Formats: sequence, structure tokens, C-alpha cells
Amino acid sequence: MIEQQIKEADETYLAKHDVKGLVGELLGEVVTQRPLDPVQYMVDHLSLGAASARQDVNGLSAYRRDQLMRVFRAMDAKSDGTVDFGEITAFVGKHGGGTVTERELLDIFADFDTDGDARVDVDEFMRFFGRFCRTLSNAGFDQLIVDMLA
Repeated sequence: MIEQQIKEADETYLAKHDVKGLVGELLGEVVTQRPLDPVQYMVDHLSLGAASARQDVNGLSAYRRDQLMRVFRAMDAKSDGTVDFGEITAFVGKHGGGTVTERELLDIFADFDTDGDARVDVDEFMRFFGRFCRTLSNAGFDQLIVDMLA
């Protein structure tokens, strides 16, 4: 009897919220969009909407990319579309990175600067954060942005 009540309650809930239709729509979006991170795409689609969930070649949703662009623009003191080691050093110093040594900062910069031209462009910046943020929840990502801009 209880099992039947639970089954009926579940069916009512699923029908009320059109879960079958929602899952079908999400799976259809995953097939057509082919996101690098399908699970994150579905989470973002449900929480942020389809447009903000679309991922770039680095697996970053439009929402995450927009937030990271805020950080990039804050680092790009010269407003030339790239960030050099001096700009990153100044940014880290201004935003509470006092515990990071110059050697550590050089290593971090080298991780960003994949073409070795001593400048980090937007693509390199996004590629780095695409890898780094892959395991972060949306709440963790949002906190990272707050911390970076504090």
C-alpha cells in the first residue's frame, strides 16, 4: 500500500513538473550543442538558461566566460587585450595575493602563457580557466570570481 502511494506521488510530481519533457529537451540540447562538459551544460541550462549554458571550445559556459572576462579586464591595466607579468603581479598584489611568491607567480604565468610570448591573451586566459574550473560547482566558481575581484 505504501509503495503504491509513493509510486503515485512520484508520478504526480513528474507529470506536474514535466520532468520527462525537460529531460528530453536537455538531452536534445546536449546532442545538438555537443558541449565539452555535458553534465555542467545541463546544470547551467537548468539554473541559468539555455543561452548562458552554451559552452565554448574550452568548456566554459557563456556565463562563466562573461565572469572571467570581468577578471581579465581588471588584470589588463593597459587595456591592450593582453596581460603581461607586471600586470598580473600588480593585480595579485592589489587583490590579496601577498602569500604568493614571485617564483610561484612566474610558474602560474607560464601556465597561462602557452605560446611563450610573455603575454596572456584572452584565449590563453580562457583555456587556462577552462581546465582549472572544470571541477568547480557554480557556487565554487562564483566564489572564485568574488575572491579574485575582492
